[in-house]
Amino acid sequence: MERRPQAMFWAFGALLLWTAPTKTQAQSFDSPDVNTQASDTIPSAPDGLETPLEETQAQPEEAQASSSEEEDEHVDVSGIPKYETVVVADPYDSDGTSERLFRRSDIERQGAHSVADVLEQSPAVHATSGRRNERIFSIRGFEQRQTAVLIDGAPASIAYDGQVDLGMMPQELVDAIIISRGPGTLAIGPTSLGPTVNIITRRPGSGPAIQGQMESGWPGTWRGFAMHSKSFNSGGYTLYGGGEQSQGFSLSRSFEETPLQPKGKRINSDRAAWFLGGSAVIELTEKQKLFLSANFVDGERGVPPSTLDDTVRYWRFNVWRSLTASLRHVYRGRIEVEGLVYARLYDNLLDGYDDNTFRTQNSLSAFHSWFHDSSFGWISKLRAPLPEFFGLSSEARAFVNVAYERHSDASEPEPFQHVLLTAAPELSLRFVEQFSATLGCQMDAEFPIDLRGEKSKIPVAAGPLLFLQYKPFSAVSFGATVARRHRFPSLRERFSRGFGTFEPNPNLQPESAWHFNLETSWRLSRWLSLELSGFDAEVSELIEAVYLGSGLSQRQNIHRARLAGAEVSARAKFPPWFRAEFGYAYQFARQFGGQNQHLPYRPMHKAVAEFIATPWNWLECSTSLRYVGGQAFQHPSTLRWGTLTGYMVWDGRVEGRWQGFALYARVSNILDTFYQTEYGFPNAGRQVWVGMKFAL
Repeated sequence: MERRPQAMFWAFGALLLWTAPTKTQAQSFDSPDVNTQASDTIPSAPDGLETPLEETQAQPEEAQASSSEEEDEHVDVSGIPKYETVVVADPYDSDGTSERLFRRSDIERQGAHSVADVLEQSPAVHATSGRRNERIFSIRGFEQRQTAVLIDGAPASIAYDGQVDLGMMPQELVDAIIISRGPGTLAIGPTSLGPTVNIITRRPGSGPAIQGQMESGWPGTWRGFAMHSKSFNSGGYTLYGGGEQSQGFSLSRSFEETPLQPKGKRINSDRAAWFLGGSAVIELTEKQKLFLSANFVDGERGVPPSTLDDTVRYWRFNVWRSLTASLRHVYRGRIEVEGLVYARLYDNLLDGYDDNTFRTQNSLSAFHSWFHDSSFGWISKLRAPLPEFFGLSSEARAFVNVAYERHSDASEPEPFQHVLLTAAPELSLRFVEQFSATLGCQMDAEFPIDLRGEKSKIPVAAGPLLFLQYKPFSAVSFGATVARRHRFPSLRERFSRGFGTFEPNPNLQPESAWHFNLETSWRLSRWLSLELSGFDAEVSELIEAVYLGSGLSQRQNIHRARLAGAEVSARAKFPPWFRAEFGYAYQFARQFGGQNQHLPYRPMHKAVAEFIATPWNWLECSTSLRYVGGQAFQHPSTLRWGTLTGYMVWDGRVEGRWQGFALYARVSNILDTFYQTEYGFPNAGRQVWVGMKFAL
């Protein structure tokens, strides 16, 4: 490895020690838990997070008290600066948007290394690793390019293909993750057919002055992280950095070797990365705040070949870089206004080599593919209460987004570019204290910047939203949603010629989906809560490749699909020191058009369970199980359909704490289960990790 992320990590740690205050106080090594209270339709966050309008909608006092009583003993608020308002709430949202919040403590307890690892703990999410070694996920059957991925409330996907490898985004950058499984908000832009993932990076001024973590795993893996935070009367800031290096992972002992993959270490599975980031907040006036956040990741990784393919590929991502930045201004008066400008820059270098020495590129299969992607945008939000009308209280919301996306690479003579425009008004009505409704309509337009000789049409789309909520009691909630959502083609789908094998389609239209969702939540007592939801999405105008003849194909809107299912989750806390969570998802995913068939890599069943015991303040033990049922796949060579066998993964972790320090050990895949998330690409076997963390 030419990179030395260790040096960067230790240099950053030295900087933190130099900038730390001379007088420090021992604090909890966990970042403060941040629990959001969502509004009816717009994902929200506590005051101080760099996310869209922090809509902390008032709830009945009984509901707030119930949440606080149940959660506050697990929430460390010692490091939260005084300018922040933290609303303690159930991580399962009960306000009708099918939300799931992963807090900082959840992420650390799960032993996640990346954002993709965190998402897999939700039964509605399924992640796979395939031929490019990218960790790509689906939510309720919608593939990642059909899902809006946001960082601090702004779009984060790569412009070229509409998705980003969250396996390369370290979890250390993250303060919280909110998964909106349904179409309950319009405030995300024209990038989603329904689901949304909002990644909230580290909050400014939160946590102890200095905290850090070191972790080592077998075989040959280490990770390190350090963070410095400081708050003052008119704001605060946070700086952080870290890195990882891995020689690769070992396969399960039950793996049967093939001509392309022996037993033991997975071929070409090494990786290395380092990252830096920071955030700041300035309180301009009593009603105005300015937020700034930025993150940079620089990594490289091998691409393990298929163990069952006929062709061996010697690929490596020698460069994987991302830079995300946003600047946000918030005004909070009777009318709330937010303005956000953002930038997303990605550089990816994928090299194909002649053989497993990864040095020469002389054969016909060798290549050098360097992609440059950028996105720039502006988001504006407004929220204002309206005068009562016939005794009805109401509120108006508005969302406007203008985005410019660009892609360039050496294989294309011209860059691919387009402009996306979204406008979405919403009206919230409360008929009585127990019954409310939200009406909205999202209007989208795409303005392709044509290549020479092309005359693209300007596609437009409109999607209505109706959400009804009934709360007969503070602990019981019923919700129903009807909505239509759209996804515009990515730059690759619209413009790419695929090395002369594809014909661009100037008439390509957006995909669309009608959603019909029902859900209910019930807090039976302080120690037990349940949530049940059912969904049905009718998807049309699916974009698929169609063979035109003479070696040419073209992407066209030709197929339909149905994505339906049900989800159930439960949380229980028996004695104060023991908690358990359970989630199950059933999914029906079919594509219609030509021959009716399964959609690949959409498991029909998935279940997740987690158990946490804290018998003493200095000891926490946790274990989790994840079962994924069989899933259809299409053989890459024969194109025949088959079924991958279902699997179960069992993880465990134990942590001891003492005066701001903690030592822990964890084991992933305890049973050393052999499993594949894509055909021919097995996942890691048993892995053992030990680590320490501290806070001063």
